[in-house]
Amino acid sequence: NDRLLKEMIVPNHKFRFMSEADQHKRAYSMGDVQRRLLDTSRHLSDTRLLIRNLPRSMDTKGLRALCMNATRRWAPKSIPKVAHAKVLMDQNKLDDNGRARSRGVG
Repeated sequence: NDRLLKEMIVPNHKFRFMSEADQHKRAYSMGDVQRRLLDTSRHLSDTRLLIRNLPRSMDTKGLRALCMNATRRWAPKSIPKVAHAKVLMDQNKLDDNGRARSRGVG
């Protein structure tokens, strides 16, 4: 669980470039994650991720590419495999092409 918390921390030299609204979101999110990690009734997966603050223009193909590239950078000698990737879409908000827009979560 400590490993998960460490991976979520934004370094100070990058944190200052975030907008104040994003800083507040990050602080709230970290508090929420800490509460969940302390709850021993929850199961934590080492392989399943929830990614927030994705660009609204990102689709599932883009998310898969993002995960593959991140894996290659993190562990260059590994053979990355993404079993499943999905961006949650908002059917009530459409982009310029009439397709559902990303909710910013995948």
